[in-house]
Amino acid sequence: MNRPLRHPNHKRPITRRDFLAQGFISGAAMIVAPSLFGLFKSQAAYAQAAAQCNLSAGAGRIPFVCFDLAGGANIAGSNVLVGGPGGQLDLLSPAGYEKLGLPSDMLPSLPGQVNTELGLAFHADSAFLRGILSKTSATTRANTNGAIICARSENDTGNNPHNPMYGINKAGADGALVTLIGTEPSDSGGNSLAPMAMIDPAARPTKVDRPSDVTGLVDTGRLAQLLPPQDAAAVMAAVEQISEAKLGHMTEDAIVEQLIRCGYVESTALVSAFGNPSLLDPLADTDITTIFNGGELNQDKFRKTASVMKLAVNGFAGAGTIEFGGYDYHDGSRATGEVRDFEAGVAMGAVLDLPWTAAPGPEVWDAVRAAGYRLLALTPAGTATPLREAMASVRHERVAILVGNEGEGLSAGALAACDVRARIAMAEGADSLNVATALAVALYEAGEHRM
Repeated sequence: MNRPLRHPNHKRPITRRDFLAQGFISGAAMIVAPSLFGLFKSQAAYAQAAAQCNLSAGAGRIPFVCFDLAGGANIAGSNVLVGGPGGQLDLLSPAGYEKLGLPSDMLPSLPGQVNTELGLAFHADSAFLRGILSKTSATTRANTNGAIICARSENDTGNNPHNPMYGINKAGADGALVTLIGTEPSDSGGNSLAPMAMIDPAARPTKVDRPSDVTGLVDTGRLAQLLPPQDAAAVMAAVEQISEAKLGHMTEDAIVEQLIRCGYVESTALVSAFGNPSLLDPLADTDITTIFNGGELNQDKFRKTASVMKLAVNGFAGAGTIEFGGYDYHDGSRATGEVRDFEAGVAMGAVLDLPWTAAPGPEVWDAVRAAGYRLLALTPAGTATPLREAMASVRHERVAILVGNEGEGLSAGALAACDVRARIAMAEGADSLNVATALAVALYEAGEHRM
């Protein structure tokens, strides 16, 4: 009964490898593929590989950030005005506003009690509004619009299927690093529920509630830190040639080879875009540290706000939810509600004021040229000026560098709008670099001429 079970035709296991091979013990398993993929591929080939591997370009869409105030913040009525069929300013009766928490001497019908700076009618004494105004510039407020949507709710935030993350994803929101993010480890990324019919397990929000969660999304190794862009690109090109040669001798299924290739493509995208670790760090982003002061960034609620806005506004995440707790106001005091509403407003204002741009190309080119910059295009065209020579010709001027995508490059309109067209020297048989690497090489060359 207690005799060992032996495998026919197998020797008695002696070494650890023997025990592993015969299934008597288990061991940790790891499949290791090279972490770098060659960047010296044609534009069409790289674009096709990225598409086949479902890599998202990320930025380019309007950022979407949802604030989930757990407990149920008192937004409508004493903060954002609710009106009749004619809209917000189709005012309710005094008794109606009294039920919403406004005393008789603060009714919206009285002079100075309504603020419409944000394209949305707020009560002038709204703590949400004061928080937003404390962080936004006059330009941001002038470019902001809003709407209030009344929805039926249950008796607690956690019972309300109002979280919009999956709907935004279905509308096309995706990120360069992650699809959706949220500050809570829930299906919605927040405290409120997501509508059951919209939930997609493949798009479940990644939990991000602190700067280290943001920087921890990517580990590019040390190559991009140890070598200048040109040398790093050369190493990647060599690895690509070796890996492609090995794949040519593999007898694995096509799907296995595709998984390996996609591993290279994803690693390439990460190394190219995030070789500088400070690129992702919210606390190293001067746009963010200018909006928040040091004391605020020591508070959890604002650190989580900075983390989500960094990823969502920069296109690294398709959309994000920021959850703040304690909005049930159970102590019954106005003071508690005012403080919490103000803090939520501060976070909302910070997200609104973080710079981002989405505009048609010609508008951007005209604005950049009007600001005193010359436009330099990167293109593989043989008629373009060699990069070093081109950078030398503009070394005493302010220069904006235009790059196109890996599939089609810059449009004819963009090339025509540029003052200088530059090309990077390539190895025979290659017509372009990955766009992020090409830009890194160009910036390096520009810096060399300005030292």
